[in-house]
Amino acid sequence: MALEEEIKAMSPTGVTRKRKKISRKKQLMTLQRRAYDMEGVLAKTRRQVTSLLPWDEVTQALKDDIVEQAMNNRCLQRQVDAQRRMSEVLYAWVQSMSPSERTPSAVEETWRHSYMPKADIDTRSMAQSWIVQQSYYNAGRAMAAASFPDSLETRIEVDVAIDAIEDLFHVTIVSQVVVPYSLEDTTEGYWVADNTFPSLVALDELPAADALRRMAEGDVRYDVNSESPTIRLNSLHGYVREPDRTTFVFRAILVDEAFPTVAGLPAWTVDTKTWTVADRMGASCTRLRTFCTMGHPHMPDVGYMPMATLASILNVPLDDDFRRRQRARLVRAHNAQREQFHVHLLRVLQRLT
Repeated sequence: MALEEEIKAMSPTGVTRKRKKISRKKQLMTLQRRAYDMEGVLAKTRRQVTSLLPWDEVTQALKDDIVEQAMNNRCLQRQVDAQRRMSEVLYAWVQSMSPSERTPSAVEETWRHSYMPKADIDTRSMAQSWIVQQSYYNAGRAMAAASFPDSLETRIEVDVAIDAIEDLFHVTIVSQVVVPYSLEDTTEGYWVADNTFPSLVALDELPAADALRRMAEGDVRYDVNSESPTIRLNSLHGYVREPDRTTFVFRAILVDEAFPTVAGLPAWTVDTKTWTVADRMGASCTRLRTFCTMGHPHMPDVGYMPMATLASILNVPLDDDFRRRQRARLVRAHNAQREQFHVHLLRVLQRLT
């Protein structure tokens, strides 16, 4: 048997088969090496690949960038022109007055804090924000003159003083109320209530929460209206937030150059200032303290309203009892107004939350 195998191996047919087997093995190994080399070349090529864009796309991209930069440049130029105009208006406004020569103070009032210049919307908005900020920084000094209760009780105190020498009324209102809502909810609710009082007070049901919020957008509001046929009240409202406190301010604007006095329209103004401070007392408890001062009706070119004129406007006799009756009337009216506002505030808070 071994001899037969040896003879087969020595035969030409056996040698040919062995060579074919070795040749195929070499070819397979060669192909494997080539495949391995090609995979290496492919990996290296992938690492070095660059995404070159066609020139037309590069040109279009550069063109779009130039157009965008040109638009930005024009926008910046318009802003520069607007700031230049604002500076000119404010400079002319300041120069038209004759204040005492002193350094402006963040807490001390001057003639500037009740004047509004005639200018474009941006300039007037800046002036309004400036007055609101001044009132905010003046809140601590102003409210230090008021006496608030140490407890969390609700209190409203109205004092009407009469200057015996000048014969002028001066009203001071101090109030405190605590609401069972967070500072954040109270801030939103108070601003909505301030923006909708007294227009929505008589409604049996308040509008939906979203509608109420739309009535009180922004953090500064300027009203131009008449409180009575003879008293003009242009008022600025705003608020400033802090982590555990929100301060609301109300400031009468005595002179507005955009709305000058016109014959036949009310010209008397009342210098009114109000601060309301909302303090966080707990997760669901906020204390609201309000301090308000109101002066005697005044006209820039005339001075304070005489008592005889006030009696004529009210259509009451100017007798010895006039001042006492008016004092009692003012106390009742302002007490009722604060109570009404507190009720309105609670209704708004219930609706919003």
